[in-house]
Amino acid sequence: MRIINESFLKVISDKTSKFTKIHKSKFLTNGEFPIVDQGQEYIAGYTNNKEDINYLGEPVIIFGDHTRILKYVDFPFAIGADGVKVLHVNKDKLNPLFTYYYLRSLDIPSAGYSRHFKFIKNKKLNFPESVTDQKRIAQVLSNCESLIEKRKESIALLDELLKSTFLEMFGDLNSNPLNYKTSTINSLCINIVDCPHSTPKYIDKITDYPCIRTSEIKNGTIDWSSMKYTNEDVYVKRIERLRPEHNDIIFAREGTVGDAAIIPENLNISLGQRVMMLRVDCSKVLPVYLWASIRSDYIQHMIMRRTIGATVKRINISEVKKIKCIVPPLELQKKFVEIVKKVDSIKQGYQTHLRELENLYGSISQKAFKGELDLSEVLLRETKYFSDSPNETPEDFKREMDALLKEKNKKSKLDENYIDEPKPKENSSDSLLKGEINNSSPLHFKIALIEHFKYNQGTYQDFITDYVSRYKNRNVWLDHEQLKIEVFKLLEGSKPKLIQYFDDNDNTVKLKLTDEAFKA
Repeated sequence: MRIINESFLKVISDKTSKFTKIHKSKFLTNGEFPIVDQGQEYIAGYTNNKEDINYLGEPVIIFGDHTRILKYVDFPFAIGADGVKVLHVNKDKLNPLFTYYYLRSLDIPSAGYSRHFKFIKNKKLNFPESVTDQKRIAQVLSNCESLIEKRKESIALLDELLKSTFLEMFGDLNSNPLNYKTSTINSLCINIVDCPHSTPKYIDKITDYPCIRTSEIKNGTIDWSSMKYTNEDVYVKRIERLRPEHNDIIFAREGTVGDAAIIPENLNISLGQRVMMLRVDCSKVLPVYLWASIRSDYIQHMIMRRTIGATVKRINISEVKKIKCIVPPLELQKKFVEIVKKVDSIKQGYQTHLRELENLYGSISQKAFKGELDLSEVLLRETKYFSDSPNETPEDFKREMDALLKEKNKKSKLDENYIDEPKPKENSSDSLLKGEINNSSPLHFKIALIEHFKYNQGTYQDFITDYVSRYKNRNVWLDHEQLKIEVFKLLEGSKPKLIQYFDDNDNTVKLKLTDEAFKA
């Protein structure tokens, strides 16, 4: 693979001036057209004003001049007002999706809230001379990233499972429908201690003495990726009030305020700044139960009501002690603990797999950008950009679909009531390189359509907009033709699951689910 060297500005141009900037105060929560800005969220908001929309006919890359965040966009959109750069690549030299991944691999130094485009526009870029090789690299990285996102979604679903199980077993903590007695967190604990009010002296290596800060308490667990460590002398000094033990609950009073985690076995942990610790009275509640109660929606709401601070939110230890929890029978708590153990076991497996995938992604991307990746077995698929014809009318859509369905029916009879789920494929580096991961299966689109219209009635374009924010995740390949086929399969038959109707209020044809869909 031949690698060439080009100046950034010779192959990438700044097209920001061609776009209308929309101030954040004018962002809509829902609307016809997405707004992309430099923030963390892929879609920042929406607008209904067509005059604000621009589309160069080709994908572009969004660069956050202040945030250094990169986004790949291949559909009509508007941009936020502050710090957005719209970058367009020379397609004779670069593939847009490859360029997006390549720019993400660059080390762009942080200059705070200063401008950062100056750091990349003067760079020399090294990339494969063959645009076809670039497409193959982009496809491999897209496949890998898609798997990573799926695994993250699986982990998030396990968290939701625990929340729903808690609600099912104990009821809503606010209304307390089962009339359990209630007690304050203070009365349910043997000891509650705050951290030492000093910053510990950290050591630039891993030791036997981790020091938990609020930044390490994330999503109900301890995040070890950013852990800081101390020596034995500092550890002994910081545990003078109370030595943290297995099953003690650590609670973030600032930063990730309200989040909590349980201390694992066999660790010499000390508390960093703005972290408090709860040691429960096991004759009243079990640690896992109190941990889950603290993380419940109702208790989190109560915590947020008690926070102070305009810039950095925090809660005082006295306010945490006052919060009331329901106290169900210990036997019921034990059943919940057993469920948590089983879910945690599955979650640990998922997290191990996630780390392996992230390591694989890093290894593949490094080799790819150095020209060391063997691409001989990568089968390229032709991608469809999000909108083939932005001005497509319902009549065009119907004509196009009639032709597609007619052609497809020549090959095989469509079964309106059954869609065969694709067999799972091995998530290995071989399958990634061969491009076997495909997010545009019939089942994927059928689920996406039903999930959307279960809660909404609207146009086909409404669905597309929702799909962008919920499924696309920057670079997931969308087979526009397959999506349209699935729409018509749901519309067809004697018992359709989707119907069209004319909305007199805005003179548009809209879609909604039928009773058959809900029965199914």
